[in-house]
Amino acid sequence: MIRSKVTVLGSLLSIPCAILAWTLPAPSQETNALSITGLAAGFVLPAANDGCSGKVLSAGGGSCTFTVAFQPSVNQTPGPASTTMTVTDSAGDLQTASLSGIALSPTYYLVISPNPGDWGHVAMPGRTPKTFTVTNYGVGAAPPISGVTVANAGNFSFNTGSPTCVGATLAAYGSAAAACMHSEIFTVPATSPGSLPSSPAPTLEVLFAGAAPIIAASDPLQATW
Repeated sequence: MIRSKVTVLGSLLSIPCAILAWTLPAPSQETNALSITGLAAGFVLPAANDGCSGKVLSAGGGSCTFTVAFQPSVNQTPGPASTTMTVTDSAGDLQTASLSGIALSPTYYLVISPNPGDWGHVAMPGRTPKTFTVTNYGVGAAPPISGVTVANAGNFSFNTGSPTCVGATLAAYGSAAAACMHSEIFTVPATSPGSLPSSPAPTLEVLFAGAAPIIAASDPLQATW
């Protein structure tokens, strides 16, 4: 059985609703039949754009081209999306390429990062700040942020630092005003070692105003001390 020498050419997708074509250049040895797998999270390979699956590339002159599209579905959660595409021949040789894109809501959709909000290991006792970014992954502006709070804090102490997102109206994704920064300070108990989450776990919440506060985005919090 002749082993393949296939190289995948391409770059990372970083924009929504895009297509990207790969050409598999001539291998140094004849390949076995090719297959393309690992497409998920909105990345698709229409059969009409697939000139490589099932192909056998001859040594020194065989090549094929396929085109991947990033088409987020209506049920996909807005925000960053990624997957790893794999091109394999029937002998088991493979090459991979990382794909990433941004799925956008037709209105607005707020996401807090990092998620989860993990302080890691922190000294006891002490006050440790952590900065979060709230981003609007939508094509429209979001309502003003009325508050940022920690739900289910229990006996654990969280204090809003500076700056905050309160009062911000996040613009459509791609604008400089599509994100804001929020600092939260965790006061580590001066007691025996422990960890978060407790039950229920503390959660950072970004709120919109309403008859009752509307949770626009949430992020579980973690820490060990």
